[in-house]
Amino acid sequence: MTVLLVAVAAGLAAAAYAAIGDEHPRRIAGAALLGAPNGVWLGIPIGLFVPWDGRASGVLVSLLPDPLARLLS
Repeated sequence: MTVLLVAVAAGLAAAAYAAIGDEHPRRIAGAALLGAPNGVWLGIPIGLFVPWDGRASGVLVSLLPDPLARLLS
């Protein structure tokens, strides 16, 4: 949990630094609020070298969108 909170805080600190010199600081803050948690959720598993392996089976596989079905099949 500490790693997650530190990573989000680092993203928000980077956004604050970027917003200082920008003409539209509210736009930077909004992007940080949306992007920092998403980047953390992607960056932590990659940084910890967690293997990504996915499979789909069953009846609901036919309802998956085409790119996702190709990825998981």
